[in-house]
Amino acid sequence: MSARRSALLIAVIAAGAFLARLPQLDARPLHGDEAVHAWKLDELLEQGRFDYDPTEYHGPTLHYATAPVAYLCGATRFADQSKVLLRVVPVVFGTLTILTLILLIDAVGSAAAVWGALLLAASPSVAFFSRYYIPEALLGCFTLATIACFWRASRSMHLGWSVAAGIFAGLMHATKETCVLAFGAMLLAGVITLRVRPRNTGRLSSAARFFAFSIAAGVTSLAVFSDGFRDWDDVRESVTTFRHYVDRAGDPLHQHPAHYYMSLLVGWRAANGPLWTELPAMVFATVGVVLCWRGRRSFERIRQTDAHPSSAAPSAVEPNDNVTAATAFCRFLAIYVALLTVGYALIPYKTPWSLLSFWQGWLLLAGIGIAWLHDRIPPGTPRLTVLTLALITVGVLLSQQYRSTATWFTQRARYAFDTCPYVYAHPGPAVEDLARYVTEVSDASAPAPVVHVFSPNAWPIPWYLRRLQVGYWEKPPVAKNAGETWTASAPIVIVTSDCVPLPGSEFAPGYVVSHYGLRRDVHCQVYVERGYWERFARRQSFADGTDPK
Repeated sequence: MSARRSALLIAVIAAGAFLARLPQLDARPLHGDEAVHAWKLDELLEQGRFDYDPTEYHGPTLHYATAPVAYLCGATRFADQSKVLLRVVPVVFGTLTILTLILLIDAVGSAAAVWGALLLAASPSVAFFSRYYIPEALLGCFTLATIACFWRASRSMHLGWSVAAGIFAGLMHATKETCVLAFGAMLLAGVITLRVRPRNTGRLSSAARFFAFSIAAGVTSLAVFSDGFRDWDDVRESVTTFRHYVDRAGDPLHQHPAHYYMSLLVGWRAANGPLWTELPAMVFATVGVVLCWRGRRSFERIRQTDAHPSSAAPSAVEPNDNVTAATAFCRFLAIYVALLTVGYALIPYKTPWSLLSFWQGWLLLAGIGIAWLHDRIPPGTPRLTVLTLALITVGVLLSQQYRSTATWFTQRARYAFDTCPYVYAHPGPAVEDLARYVTEVSDASAPAPVVHVFSPNAWPIPWYLRRLQVGYWEKPPVAKNAGETWTASAPIVIVTSDCVPLPGSEFAPGYVVSHYGLRRDVHCQVYVERGYWERFARRQSFADGTDPK
């Protein structure tokens, strides 16, 4: 298959992945982290700048990428936001990640690039977290783009690719602090595999390329963090933040064993639930890793393609131990992915969406493994068997991808908490019922009542109540005198069960109490003053067509 046809096929696969990830983006309740990022977006839209917090949250690229979409949708305030508006941004960057493989066709081979694109599009974990309003999809896109531009720079006589690699590296830094793990893995993998140098590069030395890369990376990071070179405090804090993240690595709240990520990918099953596994892709990836170390002959057999569409002419490569530039690149990729995986495994603080950073590399290695097996096995039934197994792998991944989204609508609560490995500290559907109830109670009265929320971690409630007048505290105030109890101080009060101390039964006399789930083991008590509740009930009765009398 020629490189141009492969590029077209990858583009078709990316378009299919985009269309498959778009539907029903608003079906799943907003995660607490998504709601926090949405609140930071509102800060950018209303104040015209992003205030970076070195102790919480992450870099500003997610919000800057969302701002144009928000303006196009007319969402200039927190109240105007929607789940679709937010989540379409990571969907776009997840699609761009697949398109990035076009730049690597002449590095891994046409067949390997196409299979890698298929696996990226089919992977349930990649698709699931590409529909989350969190920075991981952007970080994964920028990381793969940095590597791809490095490869193109090594094959080109132009500094443009070095500059592009620097821009994407700067965007990595401006996206999330865990970029340092990827930078470290890239550096070590590059040192190990730095054996081959392009011969026909004219006057462009390695020093010139590195200088261009460094300047582009630095300027990009400075421009994003400083809000267009206007706020230098955020630039300083983008460096000092790593001290806080070293401390956070030991946070007991999200501590998991070293094998946590692999347990999600290799095989995960809850009681009475379906099996979730991407093990077949891992097996093909292992074959790809082995292939990278078998020397030039084994690898060159799967690279019989035309020159890359972006290349004016193929660059001659100086042989060194019979290793070509493409073979060296794939060895770099294997080492880089392995180092990054180990790095994430060794950090006690783990969240499932972090696996995107290294799992995308494994899927590309799996594409290499499939292409090599198909080429090395004799024609006929054996080769057809390999092709069938590869297609079955894609089908298995697609079926799990469908299950992770479509089943939410028929068994929402069960799949929210029990049987999907990618659901982590996620609110259940009841949070939307709570928001609907409080909003309807508020709409039934004029002026709208004030709402008080007491919770050590109320997210995503603030996003759902963004159109109301709400105050937030971590816990109810303590009684001033012995024997006294504090009572509700607003017409509507929400208290979560993780408050300390919990209010007693005398907390809100004269209030109607309702109960809603928030997250696993955390539920909410909603207190509505009886007069407001009666007006709400009267409106509901009229809406139902019944006589309130």
